[in-house]
Amino acid sequence: DQYLAAAGAFGGRAAWAKDSAQKSVAKLVGELVAHHQADPKRIYLVGFSMGGGTALLAAENSTTLAFRPAAVVSTQGFTDLKAMTTPEAGGGTYALSINQAYGGLLDDTTAQTHSPVDEAERLAGIPVYLEHGEADTSVPVTHSTHMAARLTELGAPPELHTYPGL
Repeated sequence: DQYLAAAGAFGGRAAWAKDSAQKSVAKLVGELVAHHQADPKRIYLVGFSMGGGTALLAAENSTTLAFRPAAVVSTQGFTDLKAMTTPEAGGGTYALSINQAYGGLLDDTTAQTHSPVDEAERLAGIPVYLEHGEADTSVPVTHSTHMAARLTELGAPPELHTYPGL
């Protein structure tokens, strides 16, 4: 078997799973399929931190982005955008970045439609692997545990691994 790995820049440091970041994922996958013989049925989305949340959300929105991933992996990924604006996430340092990314104070509707945990039903049929350090102070482990609980509630339990002390 041959493997092809690719990474993209999804709108800079403050993309926060915006539609443009998700479209960048779709464009990158499209380029890989069209020009590098990537098998569209074997696309795996993987992301870390902000990228983990973006990977989950891109997988959730795959029906409108012209591909459906074979699986998605989120390492230390955010799953609740509104929770990332609270003091528990990075000591509150992300609120400014998120508000700037979305052009002002994050409203509840935007937060919900850009939070993987709130759109989890769209992951039906896509295997999900979540991993998270329990001592993470940037993206609290509750993001992955809440996502796992939501997917389990929907009948699509993910594989979840948490790591004490990390």
